[in-house]
Amino acid sequence: MNDKTGIPFQGHLVDEFNNGFVIYSKHSDNNTPVFGPDVDFTCLVASGLQYLKNKNLSVFIDTQELDMEVLSSIGFNFVSESEQADYIINKSRDAWVSFSPSGELFEPAPRGLQTNPTFMEEIQRAWENELRSVSQGAYVSREQYIRSLDQRINLMAQREDHATIWPMNFHYDQEQIIPLEPTGKIISWTKTTAAGSPSEFAFRSPILGGLTTALVEFEKGTIGTFLIVDDHQNPVSINDEVELVIRRIYAQDGWIRYGLKAIPLKG
Repeated sequence: MNDKTGIPFQGHLVDEFNNGFVIYSKHSDNNTPVFGPDVDFTCLVASGLQYLKNKNLSVFIDTQELDMEVLSSIGFNFVSESEQADYIINKSRDAWVSFSPSGELFEPAPRGLQTNPTFMEEIQRAWENELRSVSQGAYVSREQYIRSLDQRINLMAQREDHATIWPMNFHYDQEQIIPLEPTGKIISWTKTTAAGSPSEFAFRSPILGGLTTALVEFEKGTIGTFLIVDDHQNPVSINDEVELVIRRIYAQDGWIRYGLKAIPLKG
């Protein structure tokens, strides 16, 4: 039996066992984990891979319901046969994922924030509507998105003329690349009204009561713009410390764009 349960990690929870761990949503319905408003299996698996830390491991997973472009960008070696894997990843029917060398399926201990089922149903319908929508603003093609995915997910910055640049431009030497830590502090922020959000977020923003965007300063000097995770409803403040995690950003033309969002580390 495990003796470490409910460990907070990237906005989710982790229960550790002798032979692996289970990562699951902090939201629940009758003690069953359910996905938060901008989380799905891709987000949970991504966080589980980062919980492993050792990127030299080979992993096996059924790729259905997953964006493998996002997961492959994290740096692990995905293999096609479970016998070849150091870790086997098992998705459940609910919002939890098991990681184990043996492929053992773990279940999380009953806990979590009780959700409002009506709210979650509205959010799910909003995502479905987004998937059917077409761009009415600054369109980003799948090719453009994939081309910059690795540097955005991994916070790969460029050192040039005594300045740090993120996201990078596409003309750089490998010696110029420096990794940023996925933490920083808010130096400015704004919250859009439900009606004032960009068209990409028009279905979800009214349900969420608007969207909060923050300018985040990294320790190495550069600044990035990030949405606050959708399930953080408390006000943010200047100098709040944040952690950057993989979440759904928006959907369009039948597929979901993933990227980094900020989780305030207090409240």
